[in-house]
Amino acid sequence: MIDISQTLASIKMRQPNPIIWEKSFGRMHYRNNILPAGDLLYFGTSGDKWNFSDPNDAILCVRQSDGEVVWRVQTDSDVNGIAIFDSVLVAGTDSGMIYALNIADGRILSRFQAGSPVYTKAVIVDVEGERIAVLLSRDGHIICFNLADNSFRHTGSLPGTFRTNIVTNPELAETGSVLAANEAGTIFQIGVGTFGSTDMERFTIPVTDSSGPYHFKLRLQGIGSLLFHENLLIVTYARETYDERPPILALDWRTWKVAWNGHPRKTVSKKKRFYFGNCRIHPVISNGEVLATFAYSDSLYAFSITTGRCAWSVRVDNDLFQNWASPVLMNRRTLAVPRANGVIAFVDLQTRRVIRSISLETPSNGQAVDELDYSESLWPDPGSSEMPFEGPGPGQILTSGLASTPVYSGGQIIVGTISGKLVALKP
Repeated sequence: MIDISQTLASIKMRQPNPIIWEKSFGRMHYRNNILPAGDLLYFGTSGDKWNFSDPNDAILCVRQSDGEVVWRVQTDSDVNGIAIFDSVLVAGTDSGMIYALNIADGRILSRFQAGSPVYTKAVIVDVEGERIAVLLSRDGHIICFNLADNSFRHTGSLPGTFRTNIVTNPELAETGSVLAANEAGTIFQIGVGTFGSTDMERFTIPVTDSSGPYHFKLRLQGIGSLLFHENLLIVTYARETYDERPPILALDWRTWKVAWNGHPRKTVSKKKRFYFGNCRIHPVISNGEVLATFAYSDSLYAFSITTGRCAWSVRVDNDLFQNWASPVLMNRRTLAVPRANGVIAFVDLQTRRVIRSISLETPSNGQAVDELDYSESLWPDPGSSEMPFEGPGPGQILTSGLASTPVYSGGQIIVGTISGKLVALKP
């Protein structure tokens, strides 16, 4: 179904039904990722209600060819990021329970109860010849899983609150090191050892003045993502409100000096202004450019990987308050851009045009039972004078649309929707 609040492109570019199959497994929010392996798809769900424990909270393995369930493991709360190392799947949950499962049959190999939710996805490092998966709980506790004996252990803690995925690269992983960022904007380097962990503060994003006509401090509200590219660490983040400067920067991760701060696109017209809301997505790097989307925006932006200046942008949809799902590179030329209102736009990176848009879900319109569950107010009508942007406001919970990042596998786009469907598309 196409909603009038969505793009004209999604109406005009009607083509044969691209949906191969769709099945309901549980809500997919922005921490619910999908991992393909051959004809199998592994993912976790947020059940029937986001942020509530219910019987549909689960980790699943399904066949990509038809969506049939291979195995399913019920969890005690919403599942967050999952990671697979060899034959083991590691997943944290809102309750703080961490699961280690055998990917062949879903058998539980081990569990560990952290003292707070575990939002981070595990990464693998080498510690004295052993492969160790590292996670971080919301309250900063470092938890390690040894793949050799399927054992968990707590190895230390960091100050602050942690929601952003921890990261590493081959050079750091060889020394047992990972990077983590707290909600205050501080990036730590953690060294995992046999008898514990060490940590070092590497960088803190400074509070800056706004760049618009009003002067106030743009206070940080958390780091969105960390992404390695050669000697650079690309950092996205969230602020109290939107601004003319995009919330993205690059650090030289060896010296921890700022390589560049994101700069808006220059235009001939002085009246044309670009505003950037929060950036919690994971950018894509392609052809020397960092590709990113933002809240409070209708466009995809391309920043130079060397200078941080916006080289070009393309409008993909209407201005939306919220933006959670990350863009996905399908090939060297095509980028899939998922949107909170249920639209996926496909952008040709050479012509810099939207070549197709597919609507998977229409925005919440107040008719769903979930509105009562979450006390969510109605979306404004398209063109409403009350709000310049569409969608649930900054403090409202999405009950439909796209927040989980899709994957591209075997010529198909696999995407989980907020209403609970897993969909396979032939774009």
